[in-house]
Amino acid sequence: MKVVANDLTSRPWMRLLALALGILGSAGTSRTEAVQLSEPPIPGTYEILICRGLCASATSPNVVVRGHVVLFAQALDRRTVERLDDAYGPTTAGERPNGCYELEPVHPGGVPGYIGYAGTVPFGVTGWYPWEGSVVFALYHSPDAGYNAVVKPFAGGLFGQGRSWGVGAAAQGRADADTVVARRTGEAELSLCEQWSARRG
Repeated sequence: MKVVANDLTSRPWMRLLALALGILGSAGTSRTEAVQLSEPPIPGTYEILICRGLCASATSPNVVVRGHVVLFAQALDRRTVERLDDAYGPTTAGERPNGCYELEPVHPGGVPGYIGYAGTVPFGVTGWYPWEGSVVFALYHSPDAGYNAVVKPFAGGLFGQGRSWGVGAAAQGRADADTVVARRTGEAELSLCEQWSARRG
């Protein structure tokens, strides 16, 4: 599977956002019906947007970081984790390394006025887990700071919030609460993690 940046077109993102918000009025779907749509399995490959406010396309001015996330059904073995990301460490007790991500800030120097840790590193291994009807995974982690996404599954993807925590702006309560939109594009593939890990070197 080859992931191409130009695949981030507006139409699928707008449809996913509409599903997540339960407002598919043009298709005759009520909010209640939209929420009750069958949910796909969580494991898979996703295109992801991190935004200040809502964003319905990768070209929205609200997008601060974009990239991809792969979530696996099973934990990666230790040798694979060390090969992909020797800096990986669990963010919570008992976390399993069962995912990876590659992220890129929309502006290389950072988005003016944005306060947060999304997109701090271009690649990492992460662990996802269910929590009160949502899915949680980290998109940055250091000994004293991090960035967590808390998203709910919907038909076609995931939708929720991302928050920075720890030292600096996050510790002072000034970090932005971001919107996280992830569009499912296929099955979870380890080869993508390997490709992104090699690219950072």
